[in-house]
Amino acid sequence: MEISVISDLHGNFNESVFDILKSSDIIICLGDLDKPGQINKKAFDFLLRIESIGRLLIIPGNCDTDCLSSFLNYHVDTNIHKRLVDCSGFSIAGFGGSVDAITYARAMRAHFLSGTENFIDSTLAQIEVSTWLRDFMQILGLGFEGKKIVASPESCDLILNWEKLRSSCEFEENEIYDFFSLKASDCNIWLSHTPPFGFPGSERMGGYSIGSRGLLNAIVASQPQLVLSGHIHCGGVWQLGKTLCLSVPPMSENYALILNIDTDSIPTHEVIRIM
Repeated sequence: MEISVISDLHGNFNESVFDILKSSDIIICLGDLDKPGQINKKAFDFLLRIESIGRLLIIPGNCDTDCLSSFLNYHVDTNIHKRLVDCSGFSIAGFGGSVDAITYARAMRAHFLSGTENFIDSTLAQIEVSTWLRDFMQILGLGFEGKKIVASPESCDLILNWEKLRSSCEFEENEIYDFFSLKASDCNIWLSHTPPFGFPGSERMGGYSIGSRGLLNAIVASQPQLVLSGHIHCGGVWQLGKTLCLSVPPMSENYALILNIDTDSIPTHEVIRIM
C-alpha cells in the first residue's frame, strides 16, 4: 500500500503536490495547514481537492483553529483525531495537537534548573548572541546568579500566565498516553502531530525535546508497526524497539513523504521535494 504524507503546510498550498498524491492509496495530513490563528478558503479548497483524488485522513496541528474543526465536522470520515479507522487492511489511530503550554513550561523550567556545568556554560554563551533565549528564560521566571541558573519567587505565577498562550488544540500528556495505550494499542499505524519525546531533531530551547512523553511511553508499551508525526519541521527516523517512527518534513518548505507498507515487512519511505 502506498501512503502520501504531508505536514506543517503553514499556508503553502503548492498545487504541484497533487502530482505526488494522486497515485497513493491513502493521503495523510498531519496538521498545521495555515499560520497560527489563521485558516482560509485556500486551505478548504486544497483539502476538498485532495478528497476528490483519494482517501484523505487528517489530524489537526497545534496551529490549527476552530475553523478547521468546522471543516472536519462536515467531513467526518476525513477526521481521524481521537479516532480509529480501518484502511486497506490496516488499523490507523490519530491524535492531533501538541502538549499543553503549562506542562511544557514547567518541564522546560525544570530542565534549565537541573542543567550541568557544560549546559550552563553553553546557555550563557547563547544568551550573549541570542535575545530570544534570554527573553524565553525570563518568561519562565529564570535568571543567573554567577554561573548558576536560579528561579525567581514569582516563577510559578509566570508559568500560570502561559494559560493565555494556549491554543485550542493542546492536550495533557496523560490524555495522549491514554488514547494510544488504551484505545489504539492494537492499531498498526499511529498518527500524531507531535513526535515522541526525545525524537532526534526535536530539541529546541536549551536542548529540550518538544516531543510528547505520553506518546513515547505509549509506543514503548504497545509497539505499533509505524508512527508518523510532524511539528518539528524536519525529517527523521527513529527506531523504538519494533516501532518505526518517522518525522515528516514540512510542506511549508515543499516536502512530502511517500511510504510503502504492508503487514509483513518493514515499511520503506522516500522524502519528495515538491517542485
